[in-house]
Amino acid sequence: MLGDSAPAAQLTVACRITEKAWRNGSTVLIQHADRDELGKLDAMLWTPGNEQSFIPHEIASEAPRLTGIPVVLNTGTGPT
Repeated sequence: MLGDSAPAAQLTVACRITEKAWRNGSTVLIQHADRDELGKLDAMLWTPGNEQSFIPHEIASEAPRLTGIPVVLNTGTGPT
């Protein structure tokens, strides 16, 4: 499915999938054990360049409440 296994390419694909799911009204939880990679994805979701220049999201550990947040980024082993 992904011809380029470089981390940047994987994050780009994750961004596109996240954007598509968000546009379709889905709630998205992204689990990643690597905080640095999750931070890069966080920055990409804030960065203009997506069709929608911002995809609303929160990092689970930084959000006081996650109710109503369409996209949640989380480190660890399971959902928040």
